[in-house]
Amino acid sequence: MERTKVLYIIGAGRSGSTIVGIVLGNLKQYFFAGELHLWHHVQGVEMNNKPENILFWNKVIERFDTKQEYIGIDFNKVEYYNSVGSILFGWHKKVIQQFQKQSKELFTVVHDLSERDIIIDSSHYPLRAYWLNKNPDLDVSYIYLYRDPVHVINSFRKKDVEQPAKGILAANAYLFIVSLLSNIIYCVLPKGKKLKLRYEDFIANTDASLVKIEKLNCTQNEYPFNKKDISTGLIFRANRIRLKQKITLETSIKENKTDIFLKALIYFIHWPFILLNPRKDK
Repeated sequence: MERTKVLYIIGAGRSGSTIVGIVLGNLKQYFFAGELHLWHHVQGVEMNNKPENILFWNKVIERFDTKQEYIGIDFNKVEYYNSVGSILFGWHKKVIQQFQKQSKELFTVVHDLSERDIIIDSSHYPLRAYWLNKNPDLDVSYIYLYRDPVHVINSFRKKDVEQPAKGILAANAYLFIVSLLSNIIYCVLPKGKKLKLRYEDFIANTDASLVKIEKLNCTQNEYPFNKKDISTGLIFRANRIRLKQKITLETSIKENKTDIFLKALIYFIHWPFILLNPRKDK
């Protein structure tokens, strides 16, 4: 039986994964589902009033016959960044088994209904990436998406968005831990199935970045990519961009007005990961 193909985006939140996923979702072989780790938490109920989204994800719920057996299972025990013990010490074996079964069923249903070759999951969690890699029923490739930490920290501080804002200390601690875990997990993922990508490079050289991703997944489309009137598609969960019908891809990233001392502090904290994930367009 042919394994379901998945493209998983690993890294910190606010790193541009929704934009990358939407762009890829406009290529003929890809379907951008969004943050599918939330499926279990919300029992498949997406937060989007677009009729086509409601129709599609209701069909997924109808096809996902065994969803009731997962109620009450806390998959955060094996996915969340403080769950390293599940790998090191073999904790939560039953939860891991249920996670693998649920992942196979959910991705298979989304694959069949979308009629696309590759399902994109932008859940971010590095430990989720680890366990998906251990799933024999899935053929998973990975993008580690990294963004300038100043932009990520500033995004977490915003108070006019759906997700709760984080303070300076909390945002930096989160980004450091997730970056550390992401780089560790990236090292153990199979060679030839992974790609590092800076968000800034994706914006500056979109076509070249897409060609690299397509080479990773053995797909091919025509370029240049049209950066205007990009359909957001049928996203399950992601940031508020999912609520729009169309977007236009920015051609450059605006520099945030950040206090020079705060900017220096952020770069000092995260310099190891900046060195590990340098920009290519400079």
